[in-house]
Amino acid sequence: PRVAEVFREAEIQNPFEAPLLAGPVDIFIDGALLTQSAVAPVDRGGLLRVGLGVEDRLRVARNARVEEESAGLLGGSLAVGHEVTIDLSSSLGRAVTVDVLDRYPVTDDKDLEIKLLAAQPKAQGYTQAEIGKPIRRGLRWSVEVPAGGKAQITFSYRLTFSAKSEVVGGNRRE
Repeated sequence: PRVAEVFREAEIQNPFEAPLLAGPVDIFIDGALLTQSAVAPVDRGGLLRVGLGVEDRLRVARNARVEEESAGLLGGSLAVGHEVTIDLSSSLGRAVTVDVLDRYPVTDDKDLEIKLLAAQPKAQGYTQAEIGKPIRRGLRWSVEVPAGGKAQITFSYRLTFSAKSEVVGGNRRE
């Protein structure tokens, strides 16, 4: 399994009648310095987002299962199915909402078909345009994780290509 980290983020509407300038910020929780960060400029009424570091009490693991099979008329194609499971586990004393971001492969090759088959819960499209680094075929979920509980996301996609071809730049098994 591939283990990722969960990052805390605070989102606050600018309470002032003037814009906030970009610069450093110290973040305190209960009087103790939690972290230091930087903020981008925020207009009047705009949203201020501040990273609060890694949340060690919330764990996430991503596992992928891959199956190959012949496809197409007379078995001339190869279909490689991927089933991805993302498990969230919390030891926090309260329920939290976690935004989970993932993506499935993209290609401009006309001989390779990539299709999202299913997502549970239903995923929203995600382009990452708001941070200026657009991606294709991004997926986003907002998942409620209960206090001391677990949540799970699953999605599957399939690559279909000629049996004479192979994927270059990585193996087919994720």
